[in-house]
Amino acid sequence: MSHWGVLVYDGDCGFCERSIARIRALSGTRARAVASHSIDLADYGLTADECAEAVQWVTPTARTSGAEALRDFAGANSRAVRVVGHAAVNSWSRPLTTRVYAVIARHRHRLGSPSCGLPRPASNGSGPAGPE
Repeated sequence: MSHWGVLVYDGDCGFCERSIARIRALSGTRARAVASHSIDLADYGLTADECAEAVQWVTPTARTSGAEALRDFAGANSRAVRVVGHAAVNSWSRPLTTRVYAVIARHRHRLGSPSCGLPRPASNGSGPAGPE
């Protein structure tokens, strides 16, 4: 594991991949990001359910998920980005950022991501949903 940490994300989701690429470009982070299906999750102390629920930031000493994980990934090697991230995602804003992150994560398959591996919601109840 990198001394900066590792961001574990849903590698079947194009929206997730594009978001991570954008964060990397904007923040300049050199921290590693890996698709959850490409690693042994147990090596990182993670479960498939945790990774399906939210992105996970794992360091040798700590772990965060969701919006906090994205904040920590973005600020992994930049003090300026870390300060801005902590101003945006902190204890007083956590209830809001947690709700916003959950809504985006739940609907990421609708956000212009045809490669997202999440099941599509049934549109008319006429059968099971299939992958996108």
